[in-house]
Amino acid sequence: MKKAVCLPPAGTELCSSHPRPERESVWCVTFGYFIDLDACRARSLTKSVCRRCYKSLLQLNLPFE
Repeated sequence: MKKAVCLPPAGTELCSSHPRPERESVWCVTFGYFIDLDACRARSLTKSVCRRCYKSLLQLNLPFE
């Protein structure tokens, strides 16, 4: 069985036409290194310590000035 490949229309470039989105990384206090926010979310589904930390990362800071 061959792999199906979707190509863009003729005359367009493959990579430069679609810029890659920047991935947000955060400092993990528990493990002591930077981790991607998506990976942090996945880890929070299995570990209760990460679950508490991930929820605090999602809170917005209120502008009190």
